Amino acid sequence: MDFDGTAVPCAFVRDTRNEIVVADSVGIVAVDCCQPGLPRAIGQSVLGGALNFVSPTGSTQPGAQVTVSGGSFGQIGSTGQAGFKKDNVDGLIQFDASRRDGFRDYNSFERVSISGNVGVKHSDNVTTRFFAGYTDLGFDVAGPLTKSAMYADPRQVHGGPSVVGGVAINPGPNVLRDKPRREASQFLVGSRTTAIFDAHLVDVAVGYTHTDDMFRFPISSGVRTTEGGDLTGVVRYAYSPGAAVLPLLETTAQFSAGSADRENYINQAGSTGAKFGQSELDATTLALYSGLNIPIWPAFTLSPAISYAHATRDNDDTYRLATRPTIAYNPANPTMLLPNGAVPTQSTSYSRAYEGWSPSLALSYRPDNISTVFAAVSGSFEPPTHDDLLATVNGPPNSSPGRPMPGNPLLAAAAFRTMS
Repeated sequence: MDFDGTAVPCAFVRDTRNEIVVADSVGIVAVDCCQPGLPRAIGQSVLGGALNFVSPTGSTQPGAQVTVSGGSFGQIGSTGQAGFKKDNVDGLIQFDASRRDGFRDYNSFERVSISGNVGVKHSDNVTTRFFAGYTDLGFDVAGPLTKSAMYADPRQVHGGPSVVGGVAINPGPNVLRDKPRREASQFLVGSRTTAIFDAHLVDVAVGYTHTDDMFRFPISSGVRTTEGGDLTGVVRYAYSPGAAVLPLLETTAQFSAGSADRENYINQAGSTGAKFGQSELDATTLALYSGLNIPIWPAFTLSPAISYAHATRDNDDTYRLATRPTIAYNPANPTMLLPNGAVPTQSTSYSRAYEGWSPSLALSYRPDNISTVFAAVSGSFEPPTHDDLLATVNGPPNSSPGRPMPGNPLLAAAAFRTMS
């Protein structure tokens, strides 16, 4: 996910369902969908590609406006922006605030964001744009329903498995008890300088993102908090002779480095319980891209490209107690606590490096100025995030990680698993 061509790193958390909520489309003038294999540097080191959100500027949207909206299910929101342009400077500030109760019984959402940018035209060839933004959001996770429950009442949330004749049926989380929810705040600041000399374009961008994230999963995973920052730098060169839409040559180098503190707590009936995990996470990612866009026939372009990624992922397990606590509820009566337990602590520390190449070849056809038809073949490589490498395990719907048998608090089992 990129903002104005600068990546927001996700070496710690990958969850596109929720990243898109942080981004939102309010106050965005365009969204670039950049898929691997297409002649774009953005998204070449991500398996599913990337979205680039383009912000308005004081030059493109001068003046001020405020809107207020409302709708069904307790939805209300307001947005506003103000932009200006004077001589060689332009600026814009915008805000967005919204909330809703949602269709489901446990489905509320709240979001507030403010962002702005200032552009300076140093000369006919060189411009710089500074940008900053802050988002704070929270939303309930209503979770899945069984088919029969959905037909009976689509507004309800699942109450967890039920035991009939000693056999558990209707699998799924107990949303009524565990109250899954996510709350996150993110601050982003950065700048981009663009220089154009004849057919040559040079872009230099730098950005810093700080994220404070709390995800209250059902009891089987617990409450996970992550707070940390990422610094990203991007250098891009493009050679565009003539009036071609795509540059004849494009080369990009991007480097991201970040660290975060992560803590894991037991979800005890929707409240934060005892701590059972603590980690210091570090990550770096280097992504290189080079591609050509060769006109081979009127309106036809052949685009060979190659990208390379190298990443490091380090985790220092800083949980120092000899055991990790566990809790469980009676599966036949999922509000009744069973005796607490504990399992031996096993270190989750790791230090790993990954690298890979992603070649691609695309053929595109532009029958007019607004349409493009393309075909592409590519190999893809994406380094894992810490969420891919470190996961809670052995937590069924009525007990915390490390307790696969709710009625046996003394059974030794791992609470975490590190992936290779």
